[in-house]
Amino acid sequence: MKEIKNILICGAGMMGKNIGYVFASNPSFQVGMYDLYPTDVEAGIRTNTRQLLDKGVITGQELGDRLSRISFTNDIDSDLVKNADLVIEAVFEDMKIKRETFAKLEARCRPDTIFCTNSSVMSPSEISAELQHRERFVGTHFWNPGHLIPLVEVVKSDASSDEVAQTVMEVLRSVGKKPVLCKKDVPGFIANRMQHALWRAKYREELSELLDANMIFVEYRYFLESTPEPKDWQYLTAENSADDLHAVRNAFKSIYPGKWIATGISKGGQTTLLYRTFYPDDVDISVPYVAPLCYGVEDGRHEPFLRKVSTPEDRKRIEDFQLEVLKRKAALLPRFEKYCNEKGLKFRAPVEEIYDYCVLEYSFALWQWGTPVSSIPATTASDDEIFAHLLDISNPDYFIADSPTASFFVQAARELGYYGYDTKPFKKYLSIQSSKDYLHRLMLPEELKDMPFDKTLSKKITKFLKENDPKMIFIYGQNDPWTAAGVTWLKGKKNIHVFVEPGGSHRARIGTLPEEEKKQVMELINEWLKQ
Repeated sequence: MKEIKNILICGAGMMGKNIGYVFASNPSFQVGMYDLYPTDVEAGIRTNTRQLLDKGVITGQELGDRLSRISFTNDIDSDLVKNADLVIEAVFEDMKIKRETFAKLEARCRPDTIFCTNSSVMSPSEISAELQHRERFVGTHFWNPGHLIPLVEVVKSDASSDEVAQTVMEVLRSVGKKPVLCKKDVPGFIANRMQHALWRAKYREELSELLDANMIFVEYRYFLESTPEPKDWQYLTAENSADDLHAVRNAFKSIYPGKWIATGISKGGQTTLLYRTFYPDDVDISVPYVAPLCYGVEDGRHEPFLRKVSTPEDRKRIEDFQLEVLKRKAALLPRFEKYCNEKGLKFRAPVEEIYDYCVLEYSFALWQWGTPVSSIPATTASDDEIFAHLLDISNPDYFIADSPTASFFVQAARELGYYGYDTKPFKKYLSIQSSKDYLHRLMLPEELKDMPFDKTLSKKITKFLKENDPKMIFIYGQNDPWTAAGVTWLKGKKNIHVFVEPGGSHRARIGTLPEEEKKQVMELINEWLKQ
């Protein structure tokens, strides 16, 4: 088996950073990360692993050791690229971009370097079709989040050698992954062709860990492998999703006659809430995490929230950074446009407008994910630093046309609601007159761009919560903008409890609460389970 020492991750986005973190767990490996643009890899990894630190899954020393084994470059002619024994590509899911990336790598790496593509659907045979050494090319499909889910599919192309596939399998095992070999390059590989309830059999949410409980993972209709073709959007409704969960519950009722808990995070939290509303008696306990209950497609509560969150000093530092990005538009916009073109990003608005929207989105995204304000570059920082930080927090791929998360935006615009932007502090520098209806303009399928918002669902859920008192525990983060649309207004209920993590973000969980509140939550759940 070929000896592997130097590993290169090509593409330093969220998935690339997570994969780099995984390989750095093996002290025998030196991990290089390459991206077209400067990226703060360390800050990104620290943000992605904060919960692991908080829960004691990894120590600060262990994280520091891993980070010491990771180096970054945006120079494709660097030694990190030339000396790589194994390369894992994690660039944008675009065939042209992937092929061009590997062509550049093949021209610079050694003839025996192993190439891997982290694609969930694209054929390794197609991606590698124009390479000279196709025998040393395989697919490595990491499931997102790549640093948490152990499964990795190793997919042979029509030319991959058995030796290369086995080498990759051994490398993955050495960093704690559970690789499964897909010997034939077929659409969807292995796991995508299975029910998610099966392939995620070993996947554990927080409650399943805390209670040592069985879990049924239900994929939301119109998402991932549950997306129909053609997409008939009329069937993508909250009520239909609740009906889906009810059908699953009934199907498994005889197998699991005991207590049932419904739970989910973010949109999953919303779904947990609406499921309880439509089917109040289906489950015994509901635990929605960071679940918003929005009243409109631009709800109106998020902007005032961001004007009051944390301290005046933190808010000023954020706004100063946003203003600095806008002031440097003449210098940074050409770079921004080049980045979008090289990543194959297509938009429904001019690229300058997308630049402005990235700036507007920045404050929401930073608070949502709990990025430390201290990580924001000074206004005197170089263009490289400013640009890299903007992309790391508020990437333009969020605003692309024909987004893979279009179903989410359709539901937000139809009945789940969303948030707006405060343009007042930035008016002087913006190319857009108003951000109103940005969701319709930028993210909805063309045929739905005029779709009206229906308040029926939010009114139904609000009425249900006010008039009933089911056993429910809501978890929110104090600094998470989504908390502005949370149900923190619920008071005086015997069974509905709302917990807010001090200083917490969208990553707020039972495990991140103060010890006393964590204890209270678990006592409530265990008491209810005994009843």
